[in-house]
Amino acid sequence: MQSKTKKLLTMFFVVGVLLLAMTACGGGQTDTSSIQPTPTQQPNEPQTQTENSNSDTIIGDVIEFAGFEWRILDVQDGNTFIISENIFINSFFNATNENLSWEESHVRQYLNDEFYNSLSESDRNRIVETLLTNRLHTFEEDERQYDSETLDRIFLLSSDEVNEFMSGHNSVRRVWHIETGSLENWWLRTVTPTMLDGRQQVLRVNGNGSTVTSNVNGPGSDNVGVRPAMWIRL
Repeated sequence: MQSKTKKLLTMFFVVGVLLLAMTACGGGQTDTSSIQPTPTQQPNEPQTQTENSNSDTIIGDVIEFAGFEWRILDVQDGNTFIISENIFINSFFNATNENLSWEESHVRQYLNDEFYNSLSESDRNRIVETLLTNRLHTFEEDERQYDSETLDRIFLLSSDEVNEFMSGHNSVRRVWHIETGSLENWWLRTVTPTMLDGRQQVLRVNGNGSTVTSNVNGPGSDNVGVRPAMWIRL
């Protein structure tokens, strides 16, 4: 009896082992039809943003800077060329009887010293120094004479720059005084090589937008409006 029992147990054990072996073989075949390869995760590209981006800056727009309104004349390499929209300063070109160039003029010293230092530190830090070519004005374009180069933060336009940036736009050339509301003449930095009645001449833009000459030296000379111009970072 015991021998039969042992045989049965042995047979059940063998059958069990065989069943376990078959289950293991079947479970090893995994259905891969529903598994898709995981796409490679690309790192996020950094979003580069330029501080004070001027991507929306449009030539001809009027913006506010340092408490005044300024017209945009040009945009280059992230910098913006602006000129005051109105007259808020009147000055002699020269305060003495000496015949001076733009480089030595009273108005240049005023703009780059007193006026510049009246601005806030944050506004001053946005102003870009500009290398200017200053030529003597002659009425014959083939006889241009160059006076000097200057490095300025704030300056007056030259006659060439008026023609380049304001050509055919007398409405932009005609400006009003911010306090009186009257049409104003305004200085250019272009000096003539000739004298009139012993006095130096410089170009200015008059109330109707035309470029004319004006006396520049001495207390008796014309006290004309000033339109500061500069390149700034927006």
